[in-house]
Amino acid sequence: LRGGPKINPIIKEIRQIVNNNFPEIEELISCCALCYKSNKYILGINCTKDYVRLDFFNGAKLEDSNNLLRGVGSKLRHIKLRNVKELDNNMTRIVKWIKESIAINNKK
Repeated sequence: LRGGPKINPIIKEIRQIVNNNFPEIEELISCCALCYKSNKYILGINCTKDYVRLDFFNGAKLEDSNNLLRGVGSKLRHIKLRNVKELDNNMTRIVKWIKESIAINNKK
């Protein structure tokens, strides 16, 4: 993934969060995006020069009382992060959403 100097620190921190907290999930590249999966896809990381978009593949089923997740499809929801501070401010939610996504995938 190439995001440039503004975006690369966000990607690096997201990878550290996922790899440190969820060593059981696999990191891979799929469709030009960095993805994480257990038995199914959990999270995708896409980037532009202005932001990183975290795609939660089961996002429509996640608890989001603050309405931070965006999207209108039947499954996918995302959050855009424009800097490390936005990531840090949403860290607890993102970790919670990853845990919820793993649980959803393991239910089936």
